[in-house]
Amino acid sequence: MSNSGLLALCLREVQIDASETIKVMKSPNWSAMLFAASFLLLPNLSAATLKILNPADGYNGLNLPSNGDVSTFASILGNDFDTIVSGSLGDPSYLSGADALIVNLVDIDNAGGSFSAVEIATLTGIFSGTTRALVFFENDYWTGTNNVLAGLLGGSYLGQITGLVSIIGSSALSTGITGSINTAAAGQISGGEQVVGSVLTLRGPESNVILLGDVNMFDNVRITGNNLLLAQNVSSFLAVPEPSAAMLLLVAGGLCFRRRR
Repeated sequence: MSNSGLLALCLREVQIDASETIKVMKSPNWSAMLFAASFLLLPNLSAATLKILNPADGYNGLNLPSNGDVSTFASILGNDFDTIVSGSLGDPSYLSGADALIVNLVDIDNAGGSFSAVEIATLTGIFSGTTRALVFFENDYWTGTNNVLAGLLGGSYLGQITGLVSIIGSSALSTGITGSINTAAAGQISGGEQVVGSVLTLRGPESNVILLGDVNMFDNVRITGNNLLLAQNVSSFLAVPEPSAAMLLLVAGGLCFRRRR
């Protein structure tokens, strides 16, 4: 049974009638109350490890987890994660132990603009999995790899757009933002849940993967105003972990606790 299924089962078990409720109110179960209060003593279970996945020849302009042109964004990520490490997109085992993922661009000039078969398999696993991830693509110069990503998602590459793009809808990524986001020759892929047009969309079975078509959106030149807010929201989104089995079992234990008769 899944973690969420276990919690749902225990919630169903805590169905008591009015007379039972009155009895509990008259004679409180101090053990259960202390058990529930113990949650206040639990540590903050924030996501600990962010893994950067680089294709065979990753794009140097992104420069994560080091500083470079995106040092402000790197600092934001550093505030939300205890550990940021970099490894190979071509090594599926590297995904193990990651609380969140960022997939770098292919360096078109040096890598020929293509993903390897193993890298495509890893990307397929990311898009079909539930780990929170940020996957970059780019403008028309990256049409080859953009088409690969679009194909994996059942969409199509729509070309590039430059200038201001409006926020669409309401989500955790748009919190606090009113107006538009400043882009620089950003790519667009159809489908998904639009956040910044087709430049930034949510994908995956739990809308857990951010697909972003503009690295420059978060570079040190443009990461001000709404772009800064979006960068902070993206980092916070990645740093929200899936509830652990231990946590859900602890909650389930409290909910399923029965007063002895």
